[in-house]
Amino acid sequence: MISSTILGACLFFAFPRTQKLIQNKQQIQFLILSFATFFSSSTIFILANESANSWGYQARGLSSTWLALAILIAAISALITSRKSPILWIIIIFGGFSSACFSIQRDNYIASWKLQTLILGDALSLIKAEKVPQDAALIGNVPKFLNPNFNDELVFSQPWDFPAALAILSNNNIRSGAVLDSRRGDFRKIQFINNQVRLENWSGANADNLWFYDFDPINRKGTLRKMHSLLELESQITALGYRP
Repeated sequence: MISSTILGACLFFAFPRTQKLIQNKQQIQFLILSFATFFSSSTIFILANESANSWGYQARGLSSTWLALAILIAAISALITSRKSPILWIIIIFGGFSSACFSIQRDNYIASWKLQTLILGDALSLIKAEKVPQDAALIGNVPKFLNPNFNDELVFSQPWDFPAALAILSNNNIRSGAVLDSRRGDFRKIQFINNQVRLENWSGANADNLWFYDFDPINRKGTLRKMHSLLELESQITALGYRP
């Protein structure tokens, strides 16, 4: 919404100062249609009562907005006839910053993928070494974001990434699980209810076959322990900084 307003203001104030921007009626119609598409893609979050995120899984919701913005910029560029046009310089500067941001995030997500691979490999080796029984539940204390990061590049953040990956790679030794990141103080709203431990977006598990994996980002190694009771698990995460 804000970006649409800013872009609209730039068009309103800059167009009268450029030389012969209008080439034909079709280009102007395409420009208006492109702006309407971009504006609609931006305001859909207001109608859905959701916030637009430029990081993580939720960033995929902005795909239509970025596509509409690219089409709008192309429509504006087609109308520019003077190299001294202020809009042309705005587009060039915007394109330069966008390319730089993309390059940084691309490299960071490559580093994030490498860290994911390292953690999964370490966890799998420990699962085999400890001879974890079938259908185990595992809570992983793993990094949520790459450190350092540029735009909160994710490493592991949901039950369907770290535990689900282990379930596939371990031939279902791991049945389910969740993640937390004690080094960021993010314990994912952990609760101990009705002889079960529950975390955000995870239905929970009891202590019958519960394991706790703790990855140390400094040593780049993890430890795996069986939790014999929920009290033992609570003591473990309390030592990591959890406060009920």
